[in-house]
Amino acid sequence: MAVPVARRGVTRVPQFELRTSYPFGWFYSWTYVHRPLTIYVAPAPRGDRALPSVGGQGSTAKSEARGDEDFSGLKAYQPGVPLKHMAWKVLARGGEAAVRAYTGPAAQPEWLDWSLLEGLDAEARLSQLCLWVLESDAAQRPYGLRIPGQEIPPSGGSAHRFACLRALAAFGSAET
Repeated sequence: MAVPVARRGVTRVPQFELRTSYPFGWFYSWTYVHRPLTIYVAPAPRGDRALPSVGGQGSTAKSEARGDEDFSGLKAYQPGVPLKHMAWKVLARGGEAAVRAYTGPAAQPEWLDWSLLEGLDAEARLSQLCLWVLESDAAQRPYGLRIPGQEIPPSGGSAHRFACLRALAAFGSAET
């Protein structure tokens, strides 16, 4: 559904008309919907700043987490570890069952934080945060969002992306 809006934010449409000419355009069908519709218009995804580095501001010291980036050594086998991480050569030589351990930024959540965008006005900050949300979601990295008055904890998936974009759209309005 295409609804023209003037700017980012929350828009309420009290009623609207649905039309179709499916399947061949020979007939038209329409109906009027008299239920209010709330539309969240996210900021335009724009900006030139790189994603914040994992382990930078907004997170504690770089901790070891399971990721797929860098090999960090061998650990004792524990049930539930994926078989692709098994150190089969160690087991074949008669050693104890061991697994390869990995660390890396892919396993650590990143915080997309309002305070990282010093020197930009509010709309430019929202546009940059929107771009970061979409980039982090496309890369399937866990991310959290911090804007004044709201913090969304790190997660991933389409529901999380929707929650972040909705928060960015509603920023500065009575609807949060």
